[in-house]
Amino acid sequence: MFYTPVTTRISLPYATLGIIAINVVIYFIQSISPVYYNYFVLNFGLIPYEIISGVNLQTLITSMFIHGSFVHIFFNMYILLIFGPAVERKYGPALFIVFYIFCGVLAGVIHSYITFLFIPVEAYTITIGASGAIFGVMAAYAVNYPNQYLFLFFFTPLKAYIAITLFFVLETVLGLAGLFGVSSSIAHFAHVGGFIAGVIFALIYRQLTRRGPKIKKERDIEIIYL
Repeated sequence: MFYTPVTTRISLPYATLGIIAINVVIYFIQSISPVYYNYFVLNFGLIPYEIISGVNLQTLITSMFIHGSFVHIFFNMYILLIFGPAVERKYGPALFIVFYIFCGVLAGVIHSYITFLFIPVEAYTITIGASGAIFGVMAAYAVNYPNQYLFLFFFTPLKAYIAITLFFVLETVLGLAGLFGVSSSIAHFAHVGGFIAGVIFALIYRQLTRRGPKIKKERDIEIIYL
């Protein structure tokens, strides 16, 4: 069960909801028939070899809006709905969209290079999904709201920066396992790349805005159950 933020300023997370809506609409179009599904995956999915070769670079963005199954899109959009609004409040809708795309693109680039260099047999495997960008959102949440508590599967509550860092460590371990022959259909290093992008963006934003005018902080009360 999740509890959403309660703040002193109420505003709809238009960018987050818009991104979710686009993903859902595209998924339902994909689901009309196998022909539609294959068309979207084959034309808009990311192929690591192509990215390394400088071909079809637009798929670094388009692949973020394609999903392989209902479970795939459900969990991605669910997590985005949990963490996205708080991060969007921090950056504003327009910058949040830029941030989201930045995380997804860097995730795709890192995934492509690692796959090409260390698992070349999978360099032609199509990659789809928004997970890289969403890991970026989670990372930015951890940087901006480090002391909020997350309850992981009803166990001991952990501060956000600890809980989300544990996810990052897990994905890194699983990614390294893949380099040593452990088969997986999940692009773990795309998750790692998205996380790194989220941290980089959040820290740069903090540094650039540190000398700006003092703004009264909102009081965020948030309990999240995962």
